[in-house]
Amino acid sequence: MMLKDSNLNLPEGQPVEATLKVGDEPFSAFSAHVLGHDEISIFSQHGAALTAAPERGARATFKATSKQLEFPLQFRTTLC
Repeated sequence: MMLKDSNLNLPEGQPVEATLKVGDEPFSAFSAHVLGHDEISIFSQHGAALTAAPERGARATFKATSKQLEFPLQFRTTLC
């Protein structure tokens, strides 16, 4: 999953210390890194766990602790 904010200007490749909540439940099995100066990527340690997140709650919140960033997320299901 990638978060993009054109107001960011972060050094590429750096880890981002953050918390992630899906619904009211903390989701700790992830890491976050800066991909581009305005992009943060979230990597799940267990792919299926983050894929199942929309089933547990439709909303999530990503908070970067050292950068004072907060992204509310809305999961959507796409039918193919």
